[in-house]
Amino acid sequence: MDLCCGAGGFTQGAVQAGHVSYSAIDFDAEAIACHARNHPNCRHVHGALPEELPEFPTDGFWHLHASPPCQQVSSAGQHYKAEDASRTRDLIAWCIELVREKRPTSWSLEEVVSPDVYVVLEAYKKAFPDHVDYHRVNTAYYGLPQERTRVLAGSPFLIQRLRRLEDRGKLVPVSSVIYCPPGHVLHNNCLNSEGSKGPDANITSVLTRSVDQPCYTIMANYPPSWFTEDGHRRARLTPKETAAIQTFPADYRFPENNTLAQRLIGNAVPPALSEALLSDYCPPLSSRWDDWESDTDSEFPSWSPTSVTYKRRKAQENQSTRHLKQQTLVWGC
Repeated sequence: MDLCCGAGGFTQGAVQAGHVSYSAIDFDAEAIACHARNHPNCRHVHGALPEELPEFPTDGFWHLHASPPCQQVSSAGQHYKAEDASRTRDLIAWCIELVREKRPTSWSLEEVVSPDVYVVLEAYKKAFPDHVDYHRVNTAYYGLPQERTRVLAGSPFLIQRLRRLEDRGKLVPVSSVIYCPPGHVLHNNCLNSEGSKGPDANITSVLTRSVDQPCYTIMANYPPSWFTEDGHRRARLTPKETAAIQTFPADYRFPENNTLAQRLIGNAVPPALSEALLSDYCPPLSSRWDDWESDTDSEFPSWSPTSVTYKRRKAQENQSTRHLKQQTLVWGC
C-alpha cells in the first residue's frame, strides 16, 4: 500500500523487489493518474488523507508506506510558520497511528530532514522500540547517482537493513545512467548564491559538480543545467534525464508536459531506494508484533516547533513587533 503515492516511485521499487501493488492514494490528480498509467492493476483513490482512505488488505503479508507532503518544513524552503510545523507533526503521528490500527506486516515512512520530523519519530521510537525506528539516508550511499537526503522510518528490521546496506565508499556517477551527456559539469539551479545564476554564472563555484560524481538532489523545480568543459551553459536536464537519475525505468510514463513531469519526478521516492528497502523481505515472525503497548508511561511531548528556521523567523517577527511598538510610542509623543 502506498499513501501519498505521487507518481509511484516507492511502488515501482517495491514491484522491482518482487512485491505486488495493492492500493494507492494521492490528493494530486496528475500524480494519481501517472501512478495508474504505470500500475494499472493497483486500486487507486484520488483524495486527501485522512478524510479519504484506500482499501486495506485483510490477510497475508503486506507492507504500508507513507510519504506525507511535508515540504513546508524542508530545509530547502525559506521560512515556515508554526502551523506548518504543527501540521507536519500531526500528519506523521496520524500515519503511525494508522499503522497501529491496521497492523500491517511492515511499514515505512519517508520524510524530509527536519527537527520537526525527528521529534515525532523519536517520541514514537521511545514509546514503541519494537515497532518504530528511523534512519537518515543519503541515496548516494545506496548505489543511486544522486545525493538526496531523507529520513526513512519504519519497522526496525527494515531500518536495520538500510543501515547494513549503506556504503559510503562506492558512489555511482551521473555518467553511468546518462550516456554521452551533453555537458561535463552539472550546475545546481536550486540554490540562490551570488554569481550562481544567469549567463555569466561562476561554474567553478561549489554549486557545480562533474558528471563523474553523483548528481545534486533532483527537485520538483529548477533541474540542474549542463555546462561544457570550457564553461558554456547548455540546456537544463530534461525530465527523461532527471527520471534516469531518480532511477525510474526508461519506459516509465510521465505526463508530456515537461513542467508537470519534472514536478512529479522531483517529488518521487527513488525506486532504487524502496527496492533496496524491500528486497529479501523477511519480516520477523514474532508475537510481539501485535503488542503495540507503550514501553513508557510518560506522555508524548507537546511538540512545540524546534526548527532553527522557525525560531529565526519568530525572532525576526518579534523584533519587527518591538520596532513597530517603538515607532508607535514616538508617533504618539
